[in-house]
Amino acid sequence: MLFRSTDIDSIEAQVKGFKSNGRKGVEGSTHRVAAGYNDRGRLDKVTFRVGRLLRGVAEPFRDVIVTAKGIGICGMPASGKTTFLRDAILIDGESNGSFGVNVVDTSNEILGEGDDPHPVFADVRQDKVGEPENLVPVLQRVIRSHGTERIYADEVGYQDGDVQLILQAERFGPTITSSVHGRDLQGVLQNRVLMPMFGLEVRPDGSSHIVGSPAFEAFIEVRQRNYFVLHRNLADSIQRIIAGQPPITEHVFTQATRLN
Repeated sequence: MLFRSTDIDSIEAQVKGFKSNGRKGVEGSTHRVAAGYNDRGRLDKVTFRVGRLLRGVAEPFRDVIVTAKGIGICGMPASGKTTFLRDAILIDGESNGSFGVNVVDTSNEILGEGDDPHPVFADVRQDKVGEPENLVPVLQRVIRSHGTERIYADEVGYQDGDVQLILQAERFGPTITSSVHGRDLQGVLQNRVLMPMFGLEVRPDGSSHIVGSPAFEAFIEVRQRNYFVLHRNLADSIQRIIAGQPPITEHVFTQATRLN
């Protein structure tokens, strides 16, 4: 869709300022606006991403969500990782109680922009990150100071220190479910920034070896919006992949009901 410059100016005024990463959520919703600028720093393009609130997309994983000590989630951009996270948060709250669930919302995409989250998440505690560089201090505060039992976060691995904080979280009690970028587990394990979160280290010859336990008990690959690959035992999958063997996985197709 083509916009005139007056349309762009109107959008910028209504957004009330983009964050340093060029994103801003739409208040009272799970939608997002992303900004693009010309070589003079003037806003000249916008991308609207519709945040879908679907019930049922994570339902086949209810037992994992309720009992696992942390879940890692990967998928390519726009594959449905955040959509899955939203439904998982609701399932967790239904089964374990919403009070112990805390969402560290990097771009306010999980629960929504503004002082009040999307109405469906009224009972869930939300910690807004604001600017991306604030992720580490916000995550640190949630882990150490709020008595949180279960933390949900998105886009981990982009800020210095966030991976180490997730590794330290176990000392303070909470389990963490978080998304990372990557098509599948094998690809994620090749990301040197994320390796420590999976108990891996790189040898001088460039090969990977296991030096500890992963930060998550289970791992879910979001292949398509309704197609997932579950690693119920992440530690075992990592051992098999490092040994050159295929991991034991479950392939899951889901159906969902749209709420917004």
